[in-house]
Amino acid sequence: MGTILKISEATTLALHAMIYIAANPEQPVSTAKIAKRFNVSAAHLSKVMQRLTHVGLLKSLRGPNGGFLLMKPANEVTLLEIYEVIEGPVPTSTCLLETPACSGDVCVISALLRNIQKEVNKYLKKTTIDKQAKVFK
Repeated sequence: MGTILKISEATTLALHAMIYIAANPEQPVSTAKIAKRFNVSAAHLSKVMQRLTHVGLLKSLRGPNGGFLLMKPANEVTLLEIYEVIEGPVPTSTCLLETPACSGDVCVISALLRNIQKEVNKYLKKTTIDKQAKVFK
């Protein structure tokens, strides 16, 4: 089936964790602390954090005072970057049916779907995590 936007639990964890770390930029934030804050599985969160580290959005520090730090300023990290690490590109479907029933040129909802996707993409691209971090300060 076509989709407008997929936001998995892993993506939600990635977004929240990155924003939480942006709210505490001077000190490393541990997986345990983030997991406790959001009441989520530390094991699942750890896998998400590994992916964010692997692509260079986070830096991992080991040891008793270890944790994660942002690799670039929070005002340069967009929600779209984080989303795409976990989900891949934002879907661009013009039909919600698994097998399209028409060409999309005269579909009753294709224009609506294109507008929604444009707005979602625009929002994710322009919203940086620093704008959201004040929620956790």
